[in-house]
Amino acid sequence: MKTKSSFRLVAVTLTGLLASASIVSGITIPSDGSDGAFAPTESLVVDLSLAATGDWDTPGDGNGVYDPAQWAVVFKYSSVDIPPGVTVTFNNHPSRAPVIWLVDGTVSIAGTVSLNGQTGHAGNALRTFAEPGPGGFRGGRGSDAATSGAGGMGPGASSYGATLSHASSGAGYGTPGAPGGTEWGGQTPGAAGGEYGNEGVYPLIGGSGAAGNANGSTGKGGGAGGGAILIATPGTIILNGQITANGGAGTGAGYTGSAGGNRCSGGGSGGGIRLIADEISGNGMLRALGGPGGTAGVSALGGNGGLGRIRVEANSNDLVDLGNPAFSPGIPEEVPRIFRDPATPTIESVSLAGQAVPEDPNADLSFPNTDVTLAEPGLATLIIETSHVPLDGEVRVRVVRRSGLDETYAATHTGGTFEASMWEAEVDIAGGYSTVQVHAVFPDED
Repeated sequence: MKTKSSFRLVAVTLTGLLASASIVSGITIPSDGSDGAFAPTESLVVDLSLAATGDWDTPGDGNGVYDPAQWAVVFKYSSVDIPPGVTVTFNNHPSRAPVIWLVDGTVSIAGTVSLNGQTGHAGNALRTFAEPGPGGFRGGRGSDAATSGAGGMGPGASSYGATLSHASSGAGYGTPGAPGGTEWGGQTPGAAGGEYGNEGVYPLIGGSGAAGNANGSTGKGGGAGGGAILIATPGTIILNGQITANGGAGTGAGYTGSAGGNRCSGGGSGGGIRLIADEISGNGMLRALGGPGGTAGVSALGGNGGLGRIRVEANSNDLVDLGNPAFSPGIPEEVPRIFRDPATPTIESVSLAGQAVPEDPNADLSFPNTDVTLAEPGLATLIIETSHVPLDGEVRVRVVRRSGLDETYAATHTGGTFEASMWEAEVDIAGGYSTVQVHAVFPDED
């Protein structure tokens, strides 16, 4: 089965109408050019946290608009020109939403646009969840002397293993992640991440994070997922540079002893890239590769992350490079589907233990920035609302703890129809910080 619906995270802690549209060759792109021309002359980091919050078609001021309903930071540029030698990277919005560029005129990318996920932390570094590219999901932290590590995040995340001294598995997206090695002592890694999404990269979503590994004080963090970007123009995209949304790498053991490979972490999965234009040409590259698992010179290594997804829609496509993974080709609709329409499947957490979950949770794992605070650990009822999710499908809840094993629970349908239904699940919220992740699995998608 494959995950088909939207996917959002909630962090838990325990304490005592269109804008003006551009039309060329029959393609309508809803851009008013209000963010101006994007023409950097030197490498820069685009800070997505500066985006104003509002409806996506609100006029921009150069920093884009974050639309919580669409879970996207949307820029409406008049043109894009990224010259050779210039690299554009991104600082995540607090929601870690993907990036959409709606462009009035020509898009020329001779430099680099990078939405790569971070590498997992080393064993002697601060144990943190590796940051994804915008639209992707975090990699899990490795163990330290005092606490266990954690699973990765996202619909294709790999799970934290229950036994000591193993390599963690890779995350999945367009393809499954690879299992972590088990050579030394027969230790069993957590499960690798599976596939999700579709060839159209619609809705727009990035890659998932790999779990950290369990090895006492030397545990390594898992790589984060690659991000996601959609670039649309009614005119021309000229790609002589590169767009990358690669998953973050796992981390190696740092030595090549007989158990070295079992102390490596897995790679995050590649992200999502979607291009829409009348004409697309150039000898540049599109890359959404999974992050490699950590290595230590032996065969029991961290699992590689799965490939991402790439979609290219154009009436004339003369790209020399076919992408890696190979892009899914298509002809753009007169009005391309960019934003979620009313029939797009959605799923969201409504309340946990009687407390309302914010409509736009950020899943921060730091106090006081959590979305829900519970008075004590234990079983808690999670209420879930879905739309356009088959009642004979499955709704699953995955609890990823900041420290410890992640667990998955099946939700029960409690009322409603295909168009709008309610579900609930009893989930175990342990002490400390956790994220609660909900997703739907449609039937007959094995």
